[in-house]
Amino acid sequence: MRSPGVNSNHYPPYFFHEIVLHLEIAHLLWHNNSYVQKYCKQKEDQEGDCMSVKDTRIKPYTGEKIKIHPYEHKAQYYETDQMGIIHHSNYIRWMEEARMDLMDQMGFSYKAMEEMEIISPVLSVKCEYKSMVHFRDTVVIEARMVDYNSVKMKIVYRMTDKETGELRAVAQSEHCFLSNSGKPISLKRSYPEIDTKFFTLYDEDGEEITEF
Repeated sequence: MRSPGVNSNHYPPYFFHEIVLHLEIAHLLWHNNSYVQKYCKQKEDQEGDCMSVKDTRIKPYTGEKIKIHPYEHKAQYYETDQMGIIHHSNYIRWMEEARMDLMDQMGFSYKAMEEMEIISPVLSVKCEYKSMVHFRDTVVIEARMVDYNSVKMKIVYRMTDKETGELRAVAQSEHCFLSNSGKPISLKRSYPEIDTKFFTLYDEDGEEITEF
């Protein structure tokens, strides 16, 4: 009796080639992510622990922190799902909008950062949904930077209804800084003037979201 197995005659000639190609791509992605995480950890060890942020420049930043105004988003019809409420994936997009606005208020837009060949990818993101948002509701998003060490940063978000003040969601995201070639960098060492701008945002008394 013939043992069960894969009969290659049942598959088109390109089938196994595509499987190998997908495996190679997955390996490259895994390898690149492992490299970035390892390199970031080395940078953190050099710059200091992210959870105990300390300004170690020759001239520590002693200027005033800038006052950040909350970002507002009016829920759109295309953001709703079959149940008539805002689909959960849109909250992640709103976090990005609030993050871009945060940098604009800092005086160093994401566009300006990319023009300097600096990128800031997402390392992790969390979001907990507290109540529903409906079409045409206006959501107020307070974004605060609660951790920063020139290599990585953490931002927390609190989303509330503009009219009622009801809590809609709490979230946080972590980011690192890379060159256009994908190599992790330290803003303190490579771009000290930009590092100073980020310190105007850093909320040393800020706390991480505890609602998770």
